[in-house]
Amino acid sequence: MFDNPPVFQVRFVVRSPYYLISENGKFQFVRDYQERFNKVKHQIYENDYLTIDRSFNEPSDRFESLRQLNLIVKNVKHTIQTKFVVKNKIELANIDLVGTWPVYDSLNQSSLERELHRQTVADVKEFSDGDDKTDFD
Repeated sequence: MFDNPPVFQVRFVVRSPYYLISENGKFQFVRDYQERFNKVKHQIYENDYLTIDRSFNEPSDRFESLRQLNLIVKNVKHTIQTKFVVKNKIELANIDLVGTWPVYDSLNQSSLERELHRQTVADVKEFSDGDDKTDFD
């Protein structure tokens, strides 16, 4: 689990009448295209979520997640361009990576890393077992 989960931020260039401005001043697609985009997002999620999850949470190779990310972004781009983009009306501007995208993990191989991990676990346990618990709410 990440403190700042990895997500794609997708931006478009859109002509009127394919967008509207919401009550809070944000641009959004008109209803039909928002529903269409939601379906595309769901398709991307269905196709790529397991790959993303596996790559970043269970790396078999320390740099495999970076290779997988490259393929996933290409797939996201292709899916958006073939399933959603309307030439000269709705065009893909960019895909940004937002959040934590770990691309290297030493997998706690060295004795120093294993010791740090053991100490961190012990510190957390000591803190959570302590009598001096403070609720900051």
